[in-house]
Amino acid sequence: MNVFNLKVIRATQGVLPSTLVDQYGYKPEFLDQMISSLEKGYTEAQMADRFTFDEILKECGVEDQLAYLEEHATEDIPYFYIADVFHSWARIHEALYLLPHDRHPTDSGHLAMQNNEQFDSEVLCKEVWKKMMDNVLPFDVGVRVLCVLAVTNKKNAKRIAASSQQGAEVVRYYKAYMDKLRENNTPDGDTVSKADVTAAALFLLRALNDAVVSKPLLPFVGTKTGPYPLANRVDATVWCEDFGALDAAIRQQTADSAVLLVDVLNEKLKCTEKREVTAAI
Repeated sequence: MNVFNLKVIRATQGVLPSTLVDQYGYKPEFLDQMISSLEKGYTEAQMADRFTFDEILKECGVEDQLAYLEEHATEDIPYFYIADVFHSWARIHEALYLLPHDRHPTDSGHLAMQNNEQFDSEVLCKEVWKKMMDNVLPFDVGVRVLCVLAVTNKKNAKRIAASSQQGAEVVRYYKAYMDKLRENNTPDGDTVSKADVTAAALFLLRALNDAVVSKPLLPFVGTKTGPYPLANRVDATVWCEDFGALDAAIRQQTADSAVLLVDVLNEKLKCTEKREVTAAI
């Protein structure tokens, strides 16, 4: 982001039809404020105090948002505020993976997976996963970003599945996240609520599970995975500890298809029996 680019955008919008600018462009007052701030010497980080990253990202279309994120994700030395940028992006798209907190139990919990080319980003799938593994992005940020990428684009889901051992690594990182919450005595989450993080993690796992489902082209020829290949990838003990008894508040915010995944895997991995054995010891 620099003054020259912003001025080019402003000049270009000045000669475009207003209907086109209204639908796809930036608001003139937003561009003027950004240019003025940069000309006064504010850095992008300092401008975060004047414009939230939510506001900056909301002014852009999805493709521009991804370009902005890719620029940050590929920096050799990440900006210190990189987690804030990605946290904001996940937050402005939370309706894609999170049901309302006040949803009535009888209301539909259907959240549709999409295949929107605008969200296609090999760079973000690779870099966000890597930065989450390296603790540059906290798990509660990274998993929500990865969830948005996976549930909006099938190619993204396949990429993330390939990086994460078809979702098994997501479960492992979720356990580490939960252990840290217990260690820090913050059982409901830190910056992001545990319910939001869990809902995102589970919908991400649903997308990764579905991305690797395979069926033979002809009967009795080739192999098939069945509808829940994730059950063969995860550590049963870890899964049952983390997801074996999903509380009502988390179920309330989680997509129905992800809750179904949990229920099926809990049965396949015999989580109830494991809890009974543990309780008897």
